[in-house]
Amino acid sequence: MAGRMAAAALMALLVSGCGDPPPRQRDARDEDEDWARAARDGSTGEGLNVRVDVECFEIDERDAEGWSFFWAASIPIGSARLSVNGLRSATGGPAFFARLDAWRRRSTVRRQTRPFVVTSDGHPGMIEILEFRAEPVTLIFLDGGQVVDTYRWTHAGATLEVTPQRLGDGAIRLALHPVVSHREGAGRTSFKQLETVVTVKEDEAVVIGGTSDREDTFGSTFFSRTEGHRRYRLVFIVKARSW
Repeated sequence: MAGRMAAAALMALLVSGCGDPPPRQRDARDEDEDWARAARDGSTGEGLNVRVDVECFEIDERDAEGWSFFWAASIPIGSARLSVNGLRSATGGPAFFARLDAWRRRSTVRRQTRPFVVTSDGHPGMIEILEFRAEPVTLIFLDGGQVVDTYRWTHAGATLEVTPQRLGDGAIRLALHPVVSHREGAGRTSFKQLETVVTVKEDEAVVIGGTSDREDTFGSTFFSRTEGHRRYRLVFIVKARSW
């Protein structure tokens, strides 16, 4: 018994001598986690910046007729805008999104993602949705006739550069520069890009793309790709608000 008590006393002495471990120094990862946690509950800032939310998805072209009807029926009169380079954009409120959600439940929507970016007023922000893949290619050296099978890394997807500018009356001017890249095989990639500037109210939606083939929707046919015998159309839905 005396031996056990002596051992316990010695252990207590050793533990008390060691003391508590020093607190871990916070690093950039901790700050990122704090910011992400605050972003989820909407408590990151005091309205000095602008947050831009983007919903990006693809639509099977088989749904083109339904989307065209939705587009024409859901956009309030006078809200459609056509930029000088032919990029169709339109704005819509809660009723617009209610129709959009109902339509998407009946449609073939693929590769849907909802990123966001927070940037200073008047400064550009970039959102990237990219996929990197190693594609097999064959290299032929003409001087020696040598044929080499190798791989080449390519990337495809979409990027959206947005520069928000608050106008002081509850409106935000958005300079939008979407770029879409598609793999064409053998390590080749094609790029398509457009630019436009629209003015919206906070949390008002800007829609770019779609599946309508009318003359005033050049952007919809521009953002498309073919996979096998199917064609898919890319759609951006952009909203901005003070943050």
